[in-house]
Amino acid sequence: MKRILIIIGTRPEAIKLAPVIRALRQKYAGVELRICDTGQHHALKLPIFDFFDIRPDYQLQALHTEFTLADQMAYLLEHLSKVIQDFQPHLTVIQGDTNTALAGAWASFYAGVRVAHVEAGLRTFDKTAPFPEEVNRQAIARIADIHFAPTMLSKQHLLQEGVPEAQIHLTGNTIVDALHWALAQISTHEPPSVQRLRQQLKPLQQSYDKMLLLTLHRRENLYQHQEAISAAIRNVLTINSCFMLWPVHPNPVARQWATQLSKALPNLLLVEPLAYEAFVWAMQQCDLILTDSGGVQEEAPSLGKRVIVMRTHTERPEAQASGAVWKVSVDSQTIQNAVMELLQMPADRRASDGGNPFGEGNSAETIATILNDYLC
Repeated sequence: MKRILIIIGTRPEAIKLAPVIRALRQKYAGVELRICDTGQHHALKLPIFDFFDIRPDYQLQALHTEFTLADQMAYLLEHLSKVIQDFQPHLTVIQGDTNTALAGAWASFYAGVRVAHVEAGLRTFDKTAPFPEEVNRQAIARIADIHFAPTMLSKQHLLQEGVPEAQIHLTGNTIVDALHWALAQISTHEPPSVQRLRQQLKPLQQSYDKMLLLTLHRRENLYQHQEAISAAIRNVLTINSCFMLWPVHPNPVARQWATQLSKALPNLLLVEPLAYEAFVWAMQQCDLILTDSGGVQEEAPSLGKRVIVMRTHTERPEAQASGAVWKVSVDSQTIQNAVMELLQMPADRRASDGGNPFGEGNSAETIATILNDYLC
């Protein structure tokens, strides 16, 4: 029996690997699958694991308040090496560009285990944006044996870096699979997390015309662009008849920022991080999304939502080309002007209708088939 180890670090990794896990379990009984949760975003991932029925076989503790990035990488390399030694997988699957993904690739390479990289080939070509993810994903490309590129542009990046074409598979992005599955669950039976959020939003929806959804977590925004982004949020919420829902990341810097900003803004609603299905529902309900998240840029086109990306660069220009990403900026006035322009549009023009360049929801099945064929 062939053995596959799937390594999950952050919440986005859990969301994007959940469809791959489901596809492998449903289609290939001859594959022994084990899952390692490295402990990044541990509390945030628990609802994701429950929603997608994932039970990790290995549980690490890589999220520690006193860990530097170097500390975390050292911990991950040591402990993932032990997991690999215990399980002896034929193949390791990693996702994205986190420290978990890079450490999983390195530990597997040192152990002589082949590596499959889900969401390969994303680039900004600026090693400081995002930090440290841009360098992480370039390093992973040198190690991985199978590269699952979500778009043709990602494939081209890998080819330009010398990755053999036979190792690259164009698959779309598995987050679209997760989104479709979540939408189906919400429409069939509204989960309790959605019911609770609906009640929280009701008073504000009765008082304001439009709803904005905000997410922020990038290091560069927490430490470099707070002032500019704060000014944009204050101006938008002061001028317009709208309210903003902000599920606040557990990072202490993010929490302090959000709490301070909300004191003078009654139409800024801070909530704890939302369960995935509740966040998907919030994206459905809102009129506009402001974010520094990569996953949101991939989900929004399927929901017909416009996005303002609060970063200096995006490694997802396909979302811009589709019309879903309206603006990419950390400049206060630019963000404010973009919000004003979109909110003044009629609803039918504000909706994005360029289709989703990241796939149609069958990426995980494609990946599972390729992995099985590769092992056999």
